[in-house]
Amino acid sequence: QISGARCDINFKYSHQNSVQVFNDILIAIMELFQQEKVEIIRVGYITRYILKHPNPDLVIREKFLKIDEINLCEPSIRFLLKTELEGITYNDVYQIEVAKQRNFTTGNEDNIILITQDFNTLLEDTKIITILDLKNFIENIPNNYIQDYIKILSE
Repeated sequence: QISGARCDINFKYSHQNSVQVFNDILIAIMELFQQEKVEIIRVGYITRYILKHPNPDLVIREKFLKIDEINLCEPSIRFLLKTELEGITYNDVYQIEVAKQRNFTTGNEDNIILITQDFNTLLEDTKIITILDLKNFIENIPNNYIQDYIKILSE
C-alpha cells in the first residue's frame, strides 16, 4: 500500500526464506523510489507475534507485572529502547497485551498474548535514508529481545 506520505508492506512470515524475500522487496522499492527522486526520511519494521494461551491476563501479571491481583484485567506493557546504528537513532518499541483471535475454522475466539515490536527511525530525525542506510537498518533489526519475551511468556 503506497500513499503520498507512506508505503506499507504487509508480509506474512511463512517459510525460512521469508526474511530474505522481504528484504529484497524493500531494497527494490527503495531503488524505484530513488529513480523517481522520492526521498525517504523515516523507516520502520513492525513484527507481531501471537502466543495462544488460555489465561493471558494471568501470564502477563505473573511474568512481567509481578502483581498478584485476581481482579486485574487486560494488563498490557509498553516500553521503548533507544538504539544507535551508524549515527542514526532508532526507537525499539515493545508492547505486550492480551487480545482475542478469531479462529475462522471453528468460529471461536482464542485468548492470545500479542507481542508487538516496532523498530523505527525517530520522527525528529529528517535525514534522507539511502539504500546503504536501509540495508544497515534491515541487517540490524534487533530480534533477541522479542525472542526473550516470547520465551518468558511461553514458560
